[in-house]
Amino acid sequence: MQTRKKGGQIVHYKNNRWHHRWKPLRMHHMDCGPNCFYVLKYADYDTCVEMARRKKGGIGEFAILDILDEAYGQGHEWRKITPLGYSHEYLNDKFLDSDGDEDYAVTEYFINTYLEQNEATFASIYYGGNLHFFVLLRDERGFFAIDAQSGIDYPLQEYMDYYSEKYGSSSLEIVDSKLHSREPYKVTMSMVKRYFPFQGEIKKAEKKAESRRRQSERASMRRANQESIMNPLHKKSRSRSRSKHSNT
Repeated sequence: MQTRKKGGQIVHYKNNRWHHRWKPLRMHHMDCGPNCFYVLKYADYDTCVEMARRKKGGIGEFAILDILDEAYGQGHEWRKITPLGYSHEYLNDKFLDSDGDEDYAVTEYFINTYLEQNEATFASIYYGGNLHFFVLLRDERGFFAIDAQSGIDYPLQEYMDYYSEKYGSSSLEIVDSKLHSREPYKVTMSMVKRYFPFQGEIKKAEKKAESRRRQSERASMRRANQESIMNPLHKKSRSRSRSKHSNT
């Protein structure tokens, strides 16, 4: 029997859907990613605010994977879910193969193979040349898009249909991982500063690296000079020793 896939670092909502009292960070209009990090409890409030402060142009899809890999372990991937994969019409159907077993080859990209009830993960929607991050939740009502940036949740089908109708098309991807860690706030402030440095910090780091390189070169030159000075003296000492030995 095939083990079902896990969706990112699992968030358990159950009776404590804290996104209902969620107040968005409201740092700027490109802070959807940091808002999702906080709703999913991957990072604490101050860390997410700092992330948004450092990335006014928004964070990238691959940066999200790199950060989650470092914080929770390797193995996070973006999985594209086709419209059929989140359609109300097919979502709860079981597809059987010729032997009467569930056909996972057919349902591989169906959203219900990634999340069970009361689980959530990072999601993205690409529409009209734009990318927007939100949180995908599965609860007893079905699948819901939690728009962390606005603080509102929508039925997933309704959410996707809105973007498709307004922009002509939209595509859905979710973060998948075979890991299953429930520990919150493992994305730290130091990680955020390292992944998203300010330009001034980059220049300062480059200057430090250049200073260390020059110090290393000077130290190498000093060692080389010392060796060049000591070696002739050592040779002369050995020569005198051989001369005294031959005269006795």
